[in-house]
This record gives sequence, structure tokens and C-alpha cells, in this order.
Amino acid sequence: MRRPVLFAFLLVAPTLQGADFNVESSLSYTLPVPSEVEVRSTFSALMDQTITEHWHFVWGADYERFDFGRGLPALPDTLQTIGAHLGLEYRVDDEPVFMLQLQPGWHGGGNLDTGAFDMPVTLASGYSIVKDVEVAFGVYYSRLTRYPVLPVGGVIWKISDQLELDLLFPDSALAWTVTKADTVSAFADVLGTGFQVDDSGQHVKVEYYQTRTGLKWEHEFAPGWSTILQGGWALDRTMDFYQQQNRTVSLPTAPFLSLGFKARF
Repeated sequence: MRRPVLFAFLLVAPTLQGADFNVESSLSYTLPVPSEVEVRSTFSALMDQTITEHWHFVWGADYERFDFGRGLPALPDTLQTIGAHLGLEYRVDDEPVFMLQLQPGWHGGGNLDTGAFDMPVTLASGYSIVKDVEVAFGVYYSRLTRYPVLPVGGVIWKISDQLELDLLFPDSALAWTVTKADTVSAFADVLGTGFQVDDSGQHVKVEYYQTRTGLKWEHEFAPGWSTILQGGWALDRTMDFYQQQNRTVSLPTAPFLSLGFKARF
């Protein structure tokens, strides 16, 4: 599955013209009941390399982890993903109009094994329908999910120089650029994916999804350096052992608070 990216990379241009290095990390706390705290930790480090004026090759690593406090009976204490990030993008005015993204890695519980390997693939494209309005459409594939192929996309409307509406699945937002250094957004997103975990000595597949809505404030305190503060409500948190009949667990809805950091070199 890596060959399409590699072949396209070689055909488009034999030399790289420049690169940007991006690091992003965050901690999110969801508080369902006083005795339970769900902690989500994320980290990504990506190199954005210019191949030609329009073609870009993005590569690096991603990590995401959910820890469920004291744990719940018959449910995993930890779900985590760790893997590589390989992407090929065609951009116009710094906006991607074509994207092929591969994320080979492990999606499991506290212990990762070869059976937890997956390679999610995202293929998407965008098209301008009128001035300042674009549609994006594509597909997402993951072998560890109930439905291996899902649609992604939506509508992007640049209302003004300060206001942009992204009605995209799975991440939508209304973003207001307050100042050059500050952006405030109202958002709705879906977190999570499919995992393979150990359950009573057997390997089973489980989906964990969290649907959230809230507000986000991003502040650039120095050129290329930003902090991101988010808060809101987790409307739905579901673990679905979809290979086992009638084994779907809905965790309590709850408020969440997230603090993140982003740097670009």
C-alpha cells in the first residue's frame, strides 16, 4: 500500500525544494463521574516537504491514547494507536485540492501485538463551486472498524477574511480570526477509531467513538508557536464490540477540557 505514494513522489519531482517541521501535542480530560476520569493524550510530528510548486509530501508519526481512569468492568483500561503518517497533497494557494494519506501502525489496548496492525487510508479531493465556497469529498478505510469504508467531506465557506465555516465530517467548525494571533472556534468533532484488544484471553475488535461539541481558542504567542485551549461536552462515548452480539457500552456524557501545544519550524 505504500507504493502509490512512493511512485507518485518519484514521478512528480526527483528533488525536494524545502520543508516545514510541525509538532503538536495535547491532553484532554473528560469527567464522567467523580471517581472516573478519561484522559486523551495525543502527539504528532510531521515534516511537510515541498516537491514542486503544488505537490507536497507529508511524513512523520502520530500517537493517540485513551486512558479510562480506574477502568470499568469488562472494558479495556487503555486504547492507543501509534504509527507512521505518509501523505501526498496537491495544493493551490496553500489549500489542498487532492490528498492521499496512509497511516500504518498499531491500534490496540495496553499491549500492542501484530494482530492490532492496521493501515487507515484517506483519499479526498476538493472543488470550488462558487467564489469562497468549496466542496470536499472522499473516502476513509480502516480494517478494524465495523464499516471498513466510510465517506468523508463536506462544505467549506469562507464568509469573510475573519470568518470561515467548515461543515466537514468528522471535524466541523466555525472559526473567527479575532486578531493575527488569536482564533476562536465553535466546533463539533468525532474522535476514535477501531482497535483490537485482549478480552478474556481472546483478541477482539472494538470501536471507540466520542462525539464532542465545544469552543476552542488558539493563541500564537510567538511566530510559529501556539497554545490551544478547548472545552465543551462529550455528547456520546461508545465502545462497540461489534463482533459480539449485544455488546455495546455507552459511557456517561460529560464535560471535557483540553490543553494543546503546536510548533512549526
